[in-house]
Amino acid sequence: MKKNYLGIFIVNLIIYFFSSPAISQTVYESYQDGVVVFQLKKNSFFSVKSKNKSINVDDVDFVRNLKDIYKIKSLTQLHPNP
Repeated sequence: MKKNYLGIFIVNLIIYFFSSPAISQTVYESYQDGVVVFQLKKNSFFSVKSKNKSINVDDVDFVRNLKDIYKIKSLTQLHPNP
């Protein structure tokens, strides 16, 4: 009876080791952990000023309220103004 349990255990272990790479996390080179990208509409009421593509978190009203909740450290302008 013990041989039967040992055999089942070994088979399950082998199946696990060969199938785990198939269900592992996918890595995307274009994405960065912890980075959230959003875009304001062109006709939005927000005016956001940047200096060398860096934006002060306290200068943006709707972000200032969320800074402590979501631990926002910095804002960066990715695209230049049109």
